[in-house]
Amino acid sequence: MVKVHAMKKIIPALVLIIPLLSCLGSHGKPDEAIRRDFERYETQLARISHFEIEAGVANRRATDDPEGNDASYSRALKAEIIPAFRSYRDGLRAIEPVTNEITGIHEILKKRADIVLEGFTEIEQGARTGSAAAVEKAKKLFAEGKLYHSRWSEKMDELHKLYPPKK
Repeated sequence: MVKVHAMKKIIPALVLIIPLLSCLGSHGKPDEAIRRDFERYETQLARISHFEIEAGVANRRATDDPEGNDASYSRALKAEIIPAFRSYRDGLRAIEPVTNEITGIHEILKKRADIVLEGFTEIEQGARTGSAAAVEKAKKLFAEGKLYHSRWSEKMDELHKLYPPKK
């Protein structure tokens, strides 16, 4: 009879190992279809990453401004930050990986983008109206988005180990 505490140790290990094994073809060799899809995926991400960078730079500029206030931050969110991040999110939605492995990872990143965009929308409402509830909701959304980003980064690191860039 298997004890429950022993199963608690085995199940998480299987959750981590099975996806990695699915990336391997016969005889432990990386799957070339996944490699090609992963390379294509990274190329597509590179094409849209500037939108996320623009949103981040605009956000830093607005929040670091010593003359800034809630009204100016609201304007920056509406005029620059949210549109740039929305373009990034829309670019992510346009990416269509071919393999299940890359699709699964990409879904994590799309979910993160949706959450962060909602967070920016909430923080804009809070800045515009003075709503503490909107600001708190935004903080929770940004924290959740950070968790999704960490998950996505871990998966990408695993794939980079299996499929290092060709020299």
